[in-house]
Amino acid sequence: MKFILLLASYLIGSISWAIILGKIFCKKDIRDFGSGNAGATNVLRTFGKNFAIATLILDSLKGFIPSIIGYKLFGDVGLLLAGVGAVCGHNWPIYFNLKGGKGIATSLGVFIAVSPLLALELGIVFFMTVAISKMVSLGSIAAALASILQGIYYLVTKRYERAILLIALGVIAIWRHKSNIYRIRVGQESKLGKK
Repeated sequence: MKFILLLASYLIGSISWAIILGKIFCKKDIRDFGSGNAGATNVLRTFGKNFAIATLILDSLKGFIPSIIGYKLFGDVGLLLAGVGAVCGHNWPIYFNLKGGKGIATSLGVFIAVSPLLALELGIVFFMTVAISKMVSLGSIAAALASILQGIYYLVTKRYERAILLIALGVIAIWRHKSNIYRIRVGQESKLGKK
């Protein structure tokens, strides 16, 4: 049953709303534009605010719903399996040649399932960083680092499944932003409001 939960969460996570909405309403593949990333930020720059909001909400839900179901079925173990499965599905979607997004919105849905207060704290880190730097990628990286720190706290308090989940999602997010990290270092990263 736990393997089925992991697989189902991955398959749900593989539903890439950025790609689907772009192809249905704009007749374009979001991966052919901007950063090539199938996520809300690239949708915002390419298709506009309304599509970006829809993508953000739908991508968050595909992290939240499997995680809540996993928690109700298997407790923290289910939360871990469903959360990691959904984010991996978003990042490497089986329906779209394993070329997806960076998992930030889907991770947000998982964080809400773990703790709405945690999601709020990470959201504050994200928005403060973006407000200062004007870089969404840097905000995402900062929130990922905060997730890892919270995971270490869970490790100390012996909530091991939650610790593994938060550390794993933080590490995955930072790994997916490695090209952004390079561009930040050389001063070439796009800033908010820039096409």
